[in-house]
Amino acid sequence: MSTSAIFLCASGFFPLLLIATVLLRSDHLLGGLPKPYNARACQGKNWRGAFPYLSKQDIREFLSIFVEGFAFSHKERLKLNPEDQILQIYRALYPCRGCADALEVETLAKYIKERYGFSLGDVWHEKITLGELFQITQGVHSL
Repeated sequence: MSTSAIFLCASGFFPLLLIATVLLRSDHLLGGLPKPYNARACQGKNWRGAFPYLSKQDIREFLSIFVEGFAFSHKERLKLNPEDQILQIYRALYPCRGCADALEVETLAKYIKERYGFSLGDVWHEKITLGELFQITQGVHSL
């Protein structure tokens, strides 16, 4: 096969790959949570149970920052649970390791720094949960 034939095959394959990626990610592009998070009922009770001493407003504000960083709909923020691992949510969006992403974690880090005044990188570990990060934001913010 000639070089030009390989190029034509590859150039024809790229648009198909791009379309497939968009279709696979269409829920997210429309602001929806990935599976299995999108099928959940409201998790507000779990947040209040984990953090009874903090206001609903504090919880909603934190979740709003998270969903904004990940470009999810604000309407779905209470489908997230305090036990959800941030990296697992990210991997539900991007199951293919090494694939290009939309810089969700970096955007979240920027918003955390702006709102709570600390670097996400300083507290990050692979299993950090939303609840753990929320607790840290409230401790740092209340200082």
